[in-house]
Amino acid sequence: MRFALVALLLTLPLHAADARKALAVELFTLLDVKNQAIYAWPEGEVRNRMVAKLDPVTLAEEVYVPLILDRFSEKELRELIAFYKTRVGQKSAALMPHLFDPSALMASPYVMRIGREVSEELEREKDGSDPVNRARVCSTCASSRRA
Repeated sequence: MRFALVALLLTLPLHAADARKALAVELFTLLDVKNQAIYAWPEGEVRNRMVAKLDPVTLAEEVYVPLILDRFSEKELRELIAFYKTRVGQKSAALMPHLFDPSALMASPYVMRIGREVSEELEREKDGSDPVNRARVCSTCASSRRA
């Protein structure tokens, strides 16, 4: 009897892991990730052939399920699945890829400009030609001398 109980307890984590994996696969399916994965490719023959060749099971098992399992608890997976089964969740899943692609393109010039500004700022600080940084350093030196 005791041996059977220990064997049952040892298999519980495996069953829990299987349950979480099943939930991750269900979420992957609800989100229609196979189709979302190819949105980055321009429409045309290459994209059509990719859709035909992509194996959703391989895509799920090798890429998305491990990522999902790494980031969500079983409780969170259940909540996400419940949401994506609703009308709003289904609409959200269908629209998200179409929202992120254009927004990334629209944000790119802004992000690039900020990146250039920060790079230039760091370069000026490094060579000492940044008047703002020089003033900051001088005020720090002055306050440390007073102390």
